[in-house]
Amino acid sequence: MGVLSIILLAFSLAMDCTAISLVQGIGFDYRNKRDIRNMLLMATLFGVFQGGMPVLGYYIGTIFIDFFNDYVQWAAMWLLIILGAKMIFDALHTKKEEPQKANWSITYLLLMAVATSIDAFATGIVFLSYPGQIFFAALVIGGVAFAFSAGGCILSGEISKHIKKQYMSLAGGAVLIFLGIKIWMDSQLCF
Repeated sequence: MGVLSIILLAFSLAMDCTAISLVQGIGFDYRNKRDIRNMLLMATLFGVFQGGMPVLGYYIGTIFIDFFNDYVQWAAMWLLIILGAKMIFDALHTKKEEPQKANWSITYLLLMAVATSIDAFATGIVFLSYPGQIFFAALVIGGVAFAFSAGGCILSGEISKHIKKQYMSLAGGAVLIFLGIKIWMDSQLCF
């Protein structure tokens, strides 16, 4: 697999974390140290999981692939749909004076990192045919995911200055639900 192919793969794998970071970036202020710390934590977790999962998928190989194809996509789908529905519910039931805030808990960020990196796990199997490139690919995939996640958060923070945060939260919840449905559709096309 060539370098350009690995970079294109990294860009496509980073789209899910970019979407989540756009949701997380609602209200992000680059002048606030806590917001910067939260953004860096999120981007680091997404980068580590996106880069680490192909390596894990590579080493596990095809031994357990049937299990992962049958169950993991369903878990990721429902996780994203439930979190998206909760986000929409919270946006619709927030009092006018309550500010819309992203969930920066480590548990939530870890769940999002796992949910968005399942497709990266599956790509590890592709590298069974290219054993010498798995670690280079993992670094590229992790680096792109980190950059896209940080950039998405910053971009969303700037957009949310001009658009009502409640609308951003509604859109973010819809994006999470869409990603959950996309995972389901992708798993259906594999069979």
